[in-house]
Amino acid sequence: MKIAIISDCHFGFNEDALPQAREAMLLSLKMGADAILLPGDIYDIRVPRQEVLHETIRLYSEIKKRGARGPSAIQVLEKKGEGFQKIENEGIPILAIWGTHERRGKGLTNVIQIMDAAGLLICFHTRTLILEKGTEKVAFQGLGGVPEEYFGRTLEVAGFAPLKGVFNIFVFHQNLSELMPVEMENTVSMEDLPNGFQLYVNGHIHWNHDIKSAGRRLLVSGSTVVTQMKKNEEKPKGFYLFDTSSQVAEFVEIPSRPFHFREIRCASETAAGIESAIEGELAQILAKHSVMLPLVKIKLSGTVPRAAAAAIDIDKIIRKNAGRAILYIDKDFESAELKDRIEMLRRIRAEGKGAKDLGWEILRVRLKEKRIGIREPHEFFEMLAEGEVERALAHI
Repeated sequence: MKIAIISDCHFGFNEDALPQAREAMLLSLKMGADAILLPGDIYDIRVPRQEVLHETIRLYSEIKKRGARGPSAIQVLEKKGEGFQKIENEGIPILAIWGTHERRGKGLTNVIQIMDAAGLLICFHTRTLILEKGTEKVAFQGLGGVPEEYFGRTLEVAGFAPLKGVFNIFVFHQNLSELMPVEMENTVSMEDLPNGFQLYVNGHIHWNHDIKSAGRRLLVSGSTVVTQMKKNEEKPKGFYLFDTSSQVAEFVEIPSRPFHFREIRCASETAAGIESAIEGELAQILAKHSVMLPLVKIKLSGTVPRAAAAAIDIDKIIRKNAGRAILYIDKDFESAELKDRIEMLRRIRAEGKGAKDLGWEILRVRLKEKRIGIREPHEFFEMLAEGEVERALAHI
């Protein structure tokens, strides 16, 4: 059975998100995929705009119809106690879990659950699904994104275990210590994952990996669109097509907007000198592209006089190149008064934290510093994040 692993589409992030994910799905069908697996962060925010929902509903419908192979091609079953229950599914099965971007508070419905209720995909968070194709059976167990500090404990409580006589895949959406550039608190390693599965699939990380560690094989297909603008996102975008019979994972590159990351180290230059260096880097990048506008991230670092740093006209450079590149320029100069702020930003970037994760971390630290005890503090934070202030106050 061929499984297309297409992750972190981030629908709604920008104009590239939907067409590049669509290209991945269509290409997977041409290559004979029997099912499409979406390991989270399919959407970019918890409550997507209606326009985004409309576009993705049309996409799922298109893919399911194009992937239809007859009513008996692929059977979808769910394990219920000691037995199995058939799940009605038309067209190619699209299996999904939610990620950190779709996750909402306890008792609140997220967009992946809505799409499941509409029959457009099958959400298998804490469920066990079995796909049957002839005599072949592949089981999927999944855990949607949870706060990092709860992931290890959630694995223990859920008690995920492989089924006998089938090919078992465990799917999740979290950080893993093997894939992090720096050590992070509460991050589990591959050896902490449930035992006995033939394949482990993770979302969340935006560049592809096929690694073996602690007796486990892990596939991370990466994102289908550039969102974080880090050096690693210069790698090709695409998806894995995994054959459960041969256990061969083929990374399939998709057409995507070119992305370039450049760092310019400055040392006491004038503003004019730094602007000239930026233009020089851009000239080299733009000489390689003539069709699609590239996405370019330039990081300015080093030590320069405060006056020179303030005098750099970034807006002018962006306007000048507006028709040739989608350009982002960050000043990351070192100075005494900015040292603490820069260190914080570096840590946030290294950990890949979003605004919501950062807010939770700040709240957790402040509660600890003030020695304030709140039952289920993460639920308290989720209520605040959802704007339910009165409910949050009642929770204290």
